[in-house]
Amino acid sequence: MMNMRCLRRPALLCLSGLLIVVSQAQTLRRQPAFTGPSITDARFCDGTFDAGMQSWEFRQNTESSGSFALTKDQADTANTCAKITIHTISPEIWHVQLIQKNFPVQKNFMYRLSYRARGTNPNGVLEAAFVKGSPPWTFYSAKKATITPGWKQYEMLFTAPLTTTDIQLAFQCARHTGDYYLDDITFEQAGTLDLKEIPPEWYQAADIRIDSIRKGDFSLAISDKNGAPWQGTVEIKLIRHQFQWGTCLAFLGGEEETRYRKTALKHFNAGVFENAFKWEEYEQAQGQPAVDVLKEYLAWSRKHDFPIRGHALVWGIELFGFDKHWARVKDDAFLVNAMKNRITRDVTLYKNQLLEYDVWNEPVHEPALFFRLGRNIIDSAFIWAHRADPAARLFINEYSIIAGSDTKIYRDLITELQKRSIPVHGIGIQGHFSSRIDPCDVAAKLYYMGETGLPLKITEFDMDVRGLGLSDKEMAAEYAKIMRTAFSHPSVEGFYFWGFWDARHWRPGAGLYDYDFNPKPAADSVYNLIHKTWTTRKTLKTDPSGAINFRGFFGKYEINAINDKGKKRKYTVEFLRNSTGKMQFVFKD
Repeated sequence: MMNMRCLRRPALLCLSGLLIVVSQAQTLRRQPAFTGPSITDARFCDGTFDAGMQSWEFRQNTESSGSFALTKDQADTANTCAKITIHTISPEIWHVQLIQKNFPVQKNFMYRLSYRARGTNPNGVLEAAFVKGSPPWTFYSAKKATITPGWKQYEMLFTAPLTTTDIQLAFQCARHTGDYYLDDITFEQAGTLDLKEIPPEWYQAADIRIDSIRKGDFSLAISDKNGAPWQGTVEIKLIRHQFQWGTCLAFLGGEEETRYRKTALKHFNAGVFENAFKWEEYEQAQGQPAVDVLKEYLAWSRKHDFPIRGHALVWGIELFGFDKHWARVKDDAFLVNAMKNRITRDVTLYKNQLLEYDVWNEPVHEPALFFRLGRNIIDSAFIWAHRADPAARLFINEYSIIAGSDTKIYRDLITELQKRSIPVHGIGIQGHFSSRIDPCDVAAKLYYMGETGLPLKITEFDMDVRGLGLSDKEMAAEYAKIMRTAFSHPSVEGFYFWGFWDARHWRPGAGLYDYDFNPKPAADSVYNLIHKTWTTRKTLKTDPSGAINFRGFFGKYEINAINDKGKKRKYTVEFLRNSTGKMQFVFKD
């Protein structure tokens, strides 16, 4: 089974130069100092191509992939347009690009990219992407569009994640053959993103918020069968956080499988399928779902009280051969019916076993199914899942939200679903970082998403450790930083690593353990935070009424009591966020 969490924006080969004309900048509450060229002095270098290439540059992964020309033959007007021809398709859309770079943008300013385009392939997809202009080529934002035979206007709203001139815009289209024409490209400032102002002191006060958000005051009273108060000592030990500290899981067998599973149990209390439940992997042949594969996961889950999230019911990506899946190669009516059957069948089958699903994965960045079936198909997916299991919690899931700049687009999509009363119960926020962690920036975006009123989960965390050149010590510090940021945020109820072992990780070097299963400093950092720093373990003496009172983290506790006569009792009890915080035990000797 291949790892389908591919690198979303690998090291782009594109390099070029771009200057942009933007309107007068508005005042931004969180605006950092800008040391580059003035926004008002910037120029957009001829988006009509009438003056030739100027700062535009054409790049391709191989010489046979495509070609580029300026032409008047098919121009939208009597002037010149750009023509990109794809001769052979590539596995990645960014293998053929038309680029400009080095234009100034300011943090949390929104910009509108507009362009006109047409194409000869009715299935052709053109993507506009904003990426860091130098290594490690951090992905910021992108939007795909299907290209029609006639000229059409397209727009994209881009929110700058930082103030910089180290940025590039790329038009890329290597996934489908044919001719792609571009003209009248403009880029203008279009307001600011209204984020909560987060001062530096916010992160410094994380421990105070953690104590307030993640802990409660609990009382436990013990008596014998006659009602006499238990007199003695009681040891309390947190054995499981209510907060979900999780990881993706890939049970692939091999000599390290036992260690792999034990390590997951050592660090985490919850899991999520990496690939096993994705439709195209789960049901590779029509009517033959891999039920036995999931049985293994779920049996292990029950044995170890280790809940697993159902990731994912629908994913519109066209990589990994997913576009050749048996359901997608048929007509649209067949695809819709197959999708409905998949959701209804599997959510019904796993009722009371999978309690939570990512119903739609990456609706912002992978719109292929929307191009075919219309935007309302996402409504239907959630409704079908809810009907199949009304008790299941249904999530949406997307990247480039806290580790990128598509926060507004994602929230707007969710808000529209809420307005239509679609049963969305939580927001999944991936965190595939290609830059160092900025706690205040992450917090501002989490607050912004939390304004929907829905709970948040960091569903997929990792970092481009190699691309950023992080030492093992720096990696551990960055991982601890994002964990503390999430755990101290009131809207976040879970945090999942997207893997913990380099041998089963999509990102080189991002695991807590290296290929030989040697722990890195990050392994200790993660373990110590969850199981030592953020834990509760106390030995208390009962008061005259047989009670103990304590403040501790929400979760499951092991209770070991011994009275003054040496009698021992052991219990397991849960003190949860919405519980009364009081428990009564009666020992019947």
